[in-house]
Amino acid sequence: PLEVAQVMLSRIHSEVSTEESKAFLKSDGAKYVKAKTIIDSIVDGTRLLNARFVIWLSEQISNKTGILIPAAPEVPAEGENPVIPLIPKETLHRMPCRQELERYEAGFPKDYQGDLPLPFIGKLEEGDIAYWDHTKKPECYIGNTKIVSVSHGWYTKKHIDPDNITLRLLAATLTSYLEVLGKTSIQYIAVFLDFTAFKQKTIREKTEAEKAQMKIALKSLNVWYAHNMCEVWLFTKMATQICKYVNDAYLDYERTDKATEVKGYHGRGWTYFENMISSLSSTTPMLDLGELIDGDLTEEKLDKLATLFTDPINKRRTLKTNRVLPVQPEQFDEVIKTKTFTNKGDGVTEGDMHDVKVLYKETYNDITQSVTVSDFNYCDWDKVTLLELCNTLLKNCEKLTYLSLRGNPEIDVEVANRLAEICVDKLTDMRIIDFGKSIEESEMPLAMGIFEKRKIRVLFSADNAATQASFELKAPEAGNTRRGNLTGSETLNDVTDTLYQAVDQMVEYTQNQERRMTANEDRIVRLEQEVTTLRELQASRRPTNRRRIANRIRSTDDNQIWS
Repeated sequence: PLEVAQVMLSRIHSEVSTEESKAFLKSDGAKYVKAKTIIDSIVDGTRLLNARFVIWLSEQISNKTGILIPAAPEVPAEGENPVIPLIPKETLHRMPCRQELERYEAGFPKDYQGDLPLPFIGKLEEGDIAYWDHTKKPECYIGNTKIVSVSHGWYTKKHIDPDNITLRLLAATLTSYLEVLGKTSIQYIAVFLDFTAFKQKTIREKTEAEKAQMKIALKSLNVWYAHNMCEVWLFTKMATQICKYVNDAYLDYERTDKATEVKGYHGRGWTYFENMISSLSSTTPMLDLGELIDGDLTEEKLDKLATLFTDPINKRRTLKTNRVLPVQPEQFDEVIKTKTFTNKGDGVTEGDMHDVKVLYKETYNDITQSVTVSDFNYCDWDKVTLLELCNTLLKNCEKLTYLSLRGNPEIDVEVANRLAEICVDKLTDMRIIDFGKSIEESEMPLAMGIFEKRKIRVLFSADNAATQASFELKAPEAGNTRRGNLTGSETLNDVTDTLYQAVDQMVEYTQNQERRMTANEDRIVRLEQEVTTLRELQASRRPTNRRRIANRIRSTDDNQIWS
């Protein structure tokens, strides 16, 4: 069987040879398309939330029931510091941290099969991680577990979400998504949320063993936002104010009358990093759920999520984040200095800023030095950003063979000419460039001459109904479901952007033919029923008709006799 990466690369078929596929699989960038990378990250100490538990927990908190967390064991576990105070039993009305969830989970039997959802996803194998296989006929999901990574800011230093704003929004979105994915092979959604994925310094100081485990787990943090089998949901806008907790104590429910201001998403170091690498190696759909909590979270905003993935009015273009242009590592190092970190280091140990710089540089280099397929569709970037894309990011992607820039209306002759120059100097393997209807062929004669000389196929296909439909967040079986953005191969998800308009038209034609065939089959069934009914009626009338004819003959004979 084909490896996952080869399946994704096969999208461009003859445009990518078997040798090129094998070469990519050996590159550093291939780890962002292999399921093994996710499994290795879990083994390193990361735990994933069960989506059904998130939904259940939100309901428990909304109805004031909460969740009962057992007390910590009397004897500290191996590696724990005996002087750490033990945590008593209590009922929480907010998202528990990982340590609390593990105590809660320990109260269930080992092979529990009851109705209550367990907090964490169980052991995963490589074949469990879901991806969209377009080599199947019909196309379908392979695997039973979808990975969703959440990028969000903490509302306080001790807790991510004391007022349950993020929890309620996340639960409502997962409910809508599970409804759609229930029609596929996917049975579970595994949620990466840093507060529950790692053992945080919240309810008490970390033990030395927990610190060592956290250090190892953080080295793979980039995987959850750059991997092509992970969707990224961004909360780029947060509630502007929350109630201030007395002394910011983790277990203190008492609140003051004063409200405290909330630091914005874009002013934080970790969220800036997550947004950047998500844009660098896109996972789709890359949704900006923060738009729904711009200000206060209302029931009206939550109601919108009920049909988020099924209502065709909710187009991908309006829901997806305004994708940022990933900066080079040198520029990232300068910008990150202006962002806020909780762990700034103490002069002896390096803080989070150092870790973020190292992770970003590693991810940037891995992907740009091995990427072969890159889609920057419908980013709606202005001319300045498009020129910056050519002059920075694309210059580093020397193995690029396919580039799509559909849906960027500010592409002009200057952008096209600059891209043509880069194809001569840097992008020597380029074979296909898709402008969509962003620019006409007649507007760029100089660039077209260069493209033709280098045997680069240029597409100017306009959007059609099938392409428009592909941007609607709907059930996956409604059509092809892929879209990517600077990926080492192919994005795995339920929203598509095919290479050629002909493929879109073929999909639409096939669907129309299937609908017509179904309608014709229904007509045939109805006609057969009508014919059967007429035959039965005719058979029931035959004796009566014969008697009427005989009576008419006798009557005629009698009349003739009398006359």
